[in-house]
Amino acid sequence: MYESEAEEKIFKEKWRTKPTAPGRFFNFEALKSHPLEIKAYTDFQGWSSFLSLRETYYTRLIQAFYFKAKCDRENCTIKANVKGVEFELNPDIIADIFKIPNNGFSAYGENWYSLARTTFEEVVFSLDKASMKT
Repeated sequence: MYESEAEEKIFKEKWRTKPTAPGRFFNFEALKSHPLEIKAYTDFQGWSSFLSLRETYYTRLIQAFYFKAKCDRENCTIKANVKGVEFELNPDIIADIFKIPNNGFSAYGENWYSLARTTFEEVVFSLDKASMKT
């Protein structure tokens, strides 16, 4: 998995010790008696299947993936080669895996705000204005 002894040392000292959050899922069945039908909202948004996922995960594989990950910000892609297996993630792949919708406006990269027909300054101003209200 390591390209050099230095890389192995970095992984063991910095990445192997990082905690991995436990997997969580949303138990819609337990909420059936609740007056607010939450599942109706998550169904409408297309998120129910994602929120119900209960899968086995492997802590060391997750750590190795993030250790090896290389990001392409312009194409919104993450690639990692772990033990000779090439992993590639992008919004389409993630949406397919989690069975969630992937439609609507999308803009990636360092100039995303120009693709959204705004400026960086306008975005910062809007965020500052919104934070003052809270």
